[in-house]
Parts: sequence; C-alpha cells; structure tokens
Amino acid sequence: MRDHDELQAHFQFGWLDGNQIANSIVLGEMPVPSVLVFNYSSYEYFLSNDSPEQMTPQSLLTFLETINSSQAQGGRSLSQRVRRMIYEVTTNVYDMFANQPILTSCLFGVPLAFLSIITYSICSSDFSVDRESIYPEDEEEYSDTEEQEELLEEEEDGSHEKRE
Repeated sequence: MRDHDELQAHFQFGWLDGNQIANSIVLGEMPVPSVLVFNYSSYEYFLSNDSPEQMTPQSLLTFLETINSSQAQGGRSLSQRVRRMIYEVTTNVYDMFANQPILTSCLFGVPLAFLSIITYSICSSDFSVDRESIYPEDEEEYSDTEEQEELLEEEEDGSHEKRE
C-alpha cells in the first residue's frame, strides 16, 4: 500500500484506537478490526464487504481502487442529520445511564415528576362548579356592605369640603 503512488495521492491512512469514532460516523456498531474509508468533506463513508480477518493486501487494494464506482453511505442530507442527532442523543443517554444510573434517574425523574403533577392538576380540576354554590352570598350582606361603602364615600367627600 505504501508503494502505491496513486493511493497515496487520494487516501490518507490512519488507525483508530477503539471504535467510538467509527461508530459515530457509521451510526451503528463497528467491529473492532474494520476497514472504513471516510470522506470528511462530504461525510460519506465506504465499507468493505470482506471481513477484516479474511482481507488480503490484494483485496484491500481492489476495494480502494473500486471506491469511485461503489455506493457511498452517510452524507450531510437533512434525513442523515436527523438520524445522526437521534443517534447521538440515544447513545449519550445510554452512556449516562450506564455510568451514573442514580444521577441520570434524578436528572430525568425530577422534572418528569413535576410535569406529571402539573398535568394531573390541570386535567383533574373541575371548572363546572358555580362560584355561588361554594361561596353563597346573601342579599342582605351585600346590601350592608354597599351601604357601608356609600357612607365611607360621603365621609371622605365631607372631609375634603371642610379642608377647602
């Protein structure tokens, strides 16, 4: 591979420690010894049909030479971005539960509990009850308070006239 000048001009070879970066590119689980060709500018990737254990230098060379004629996967389309966002959220939540289950349960459980209480309170309240059946008002009490308010207004008006 190193002696092939055409491959050196078109490909940059690298090695990844683990499969976490490859998993985020492929949006799935990659086996640890794998061959992945990734185009960073278009976010497209190519996978070999051969298993890495059975791959020979000649089959790898054939795979790299036929990449232009094969179908690219991934990309930067809207549907691919939505898939990537969903994948990132689910893997992050899964990692949170795997590493800190109690903290993650509190992080999601407390707001969910408050939201449930608020929703239950809104949905279970009864607005069909009349105010008068809960707070009965007598005609006499209402007229007494009305008379008291009129007397207070007259007193205030009288005190203003005396000052002038």
